[in-house]
Amino acid sequence: MNWGHGLTVSFILFAGFMTWLVIGSFKQNIDLVTDEYYQAELQYQDRMDEIQNNTAATQIRVVQSTERIQLEFPIIPEEGAIHLYRPSDSRLDQHFQMEDGEDAKIIDLDGLIKGYYILKMTWTAGGERYYQEKGVFI
Repeated sequence: MNWGHGLTVSFILFAGFMTWLVIGSFKQNIDLVTDEYYQAELQYQDRMDEIQNNTAATQIRVVQSTERIQLEFPIIPEEGAIHLYRPSDSRLDQHFQMEDGEDAKIIDLDGLIKGYYILKMTWTAGGERYYQEKGVFI
């Protein structure tokens, strides 16, 4: 085999490898943190204010066992939402609403895929909005 054949084989292998990379990249699932990222960016200052409002006296206590997560509120929320966010796959996200006057919320873990989740909690009490995040492994 002369150097011309070696160069041709090298070029064909390189072109095949690049084709494999391009095809593989199109098959890769890419999840965004949110589909409305521009709207979320506009509300960023509001989120920072909610985090500032959340002092040690208003921190939600998170108690986790193998079958559930219990959230205990130090002040009774008027309304709120809980987002169980899965960073690796947005299809596994869970959303829960809090009822007026609930001082605790229980999230049943049956049916959830094991892995890392971020518990994002937003609530209103006494006219103030609060936000808290906590990472949990299920």
